[in-house]
Amino acid sequence: FLPGPGPAMESRNMRSLARYLNDPHVVLHVIPTAWVHNLGPLAIPMFAAAAVASLALLAGSSETAWRAGGLVALIALGGYFFTPGTGAGPIGGPLRGVSWDTRFIAPGLCLGLALIPISLSERLGKRREWLALPMALLLLVPIAVSNSWSRSAALCASSVVIAAVGLAIVLNARRLSGALTARPRGVRFALIGAACITLLVGGRIYESAHLAGRDSLYNQSAAGIPPTKIGVIGIAGTFNQYLASDAGLQNQVQFIGVRGPNGSFRTAGTCWTLRSLINSGGYRYVIAAPNRNIWKRLTTPNRQVAWISGAGHVKLVKRIPGLKYNGQSNGTYAPARFLVYKVAGKLSLRSCPH
Repeated sequence: FLPGPGPAMESRNMRSLARYLNDPHVVLHVIPTAWVHNLGPLAIPMFAAAAVASLALLAGSSETAWRAGGLVALIALGGYFFTPGTGAGPIGGPLRGVSWDTRFIAPGLCLGLALIPISLSERLGKRREWLALPMALLLLVPIAVSNSWSRSAALCASSVVIAAVGLAIVLNARRLSGALTARPRGVRFALIGAACITLLVGGRIYESAHLAGRDSLYNQSAAGIPPTKIGVIGIAGTFNQYLASDAGLQNQVQFIGVRGPNGSFRTAGTCWTLRSLINSGGYRYVIAAPNRNIWKRLTTPNRQVAWISGAGHVKLVKRIPGLKYNGQSNGTYAPARFLVYKVAGKLSLRSCPH
């Protein structure tokens, strides 16, 4: 009932999955297909187990903390179905939104999965150490068959899981607890120190690889030497906004358009309006991207691009890669490249076409 900004410029159908829960095709085919594709073949059992474990703790745990955890997990899992965008796509066909936004289920699903061994351990007592093996399968099977894991990442994660399972089987909970609390204190500190060093080294290796990958993308999409202020036009430039911000996030990147009430935003409808916005925005660079049909993954011509060229005090300095997997409406398979203009002064308003 709160006032909103109105429909989006690109993905106007930002429906939630709750709108389709009475559609058997969506419930029995579209949702399972998307979940299995993104989360692996155990997606449905994982979701069901997470929900059941959370409900069991909420209803029967003697610990207030676990009951609260079960409640939060159930609310998060249920809230996923009512989140805008989870059912986005052409009317009657929400497969795109379900596939792209499966990640919205991650908070509730992760918490629910973490509560599964908690729920079972309350019922198994001393035999709870053996839960490590079935719990590990919930991770190892998706890792083995999912396309979302690189080979090196899958090998690393699998090794950690297998090592943890082996440790849990060999050492029962009482012996492990005794080793951690053993005297002298040096033994305890040595174990904790070794664990911390292992985590730090592993984290540093992962961080370095991640930053190297980001740097290669940012260098391809760089508009200028940071820090600088960059304006973006064209709907296809949506995801390029983040890349244009520089690897260190030093650049200020804004879409150029007309702001309205309740957070609404629309593109400039005339050459005079666009050039005025560029002049008042203080931009050093402008990235001119085409528009896009998000569902067909096609870029379409953007008339605003022509309003920048020939405006005076602007110079084309670079063409950066367009969005991956997007073709062009003229039948060209390669994605359209984005033009980068350097702004050296005020753009002329008099030269706008009538």
